[in-house]
Amino acid sequence: SARVKTEGAFSFEYGKLDVVAQLPAGTGAWPAIWLLPENGKYALNTPAAQSDPNNWLRDGEIDIMEAAGDTPNSVTSSAQSYEYNPSNNNERIASDSVSNSATSFHDYELQWTPTTLTFLVDGQVYHTVSENPGDSYLQWPYNQAYYLIINLAMGGDNSPQDKSVYPPDGIDTSTLPWFLRVKSISYYPMLNTSQ
Repeated sequence: SARVKTEGAFSFEYGKLDVVAQLPAGTGAWPAIWLLPENGKYALNTPAAQSDPNNWLRDGEIDIMEAAGDTPNSVTSSAQSYEYNPSNNNERIASDSVSNSATSFHDYELQWTPTTLTFLVDGQVYHTVSENPGDSYLQWPYNQAYYLIINLAMGGDNSPQDKSVYPPDGIDTSTLPWFLRVKSISYYPMLNTSQ
């Protein structure tokens, strides 16, 4: 597994982020383009909070694109928070079909305003998450700067891996090597954050 990240070098709050990428295919491949907070301001630094496995989600996570190599041509996006996450079985997630994702480059995009996260593939909106009246940081922690992570994991829990078919880790090594190719990364700041 490998990743590149902009932590400590570049972070942003609001605007449009565009990543043009070609994804790998193969059972066990787990490519992702995602964001984490640069300086999380909501996670609690108490002994009780430190024992909470979801404490870090008080600051949220934005998944622009995740895919499983054993189901090529399908991607997901999600907005995770302390209230909405896989552990609570209420993750705000959506999937989209992407033809030839392993043989062609596609545009994975996030449009981020103070009240919405909009996810697009090749310019087409397929998922929007919005702040609701009365939301606190437990539901909407996306009012702080985040940094970009692009990674390719081998194995993991993004999709069920049959370890009896592909021992020991559920990875089909016959499809290696895998490549997550990135053609470009573009960021366009939001000039009017009152929108």
